[in-house]
Amino acid sequence: ALLFIRRMAGMTTGRLLGDARRAPALKDLPPEILIYEIAGPLFFGAAESAMEALRATGDGIRSVIFRMEEVPSMDVTGLVAFETLLAELSAQGKSAYLVGVRPQPLALLKKARLLGTKAVLCPTMEEAVGLAQKTVAAPPPPHG
Repeated sequence: ALLFIRRMAGMTTGRLLGDARRAPALKDLPPEILIYEIAGPLFFGAAESAMEALRATGDGIRSVIFRMEEVPSMDVTGLVAFETLLAELSAQGKSAYLVGVRPQPLALLKKARLLGTKAVLCPTMEEAVGLAQKTVAAPPPPHG
């Protein structure tokens, strides 16, 4: 079982996007918006890797957009870790947007009631960027 978990976690990749070299359409993206792309099944290890990457980004981020078009499935351990990540972002006053969520992960996210409370579901990247830009244009909410 442990070898299976390790192999599945290795199948999933996550990477930070947001600079014009990697995503030319995002050349005007404000520095307070971060885009994180996940590719592969979302299990505990993959969600933990995303948490570590986002923690290392610093304090200037106010919105995170998760590109999830390449996430075919999510299990309960991935859901719990992803929910923890979204709660952490929310506690820091950061907004989260999910783009391209496929049917199986979407059903799990809906069942967990994460959409609308901890993250906003967006049908397109353009909509997510637009909402994130509105968020960063507004004064930051007090948190503490």
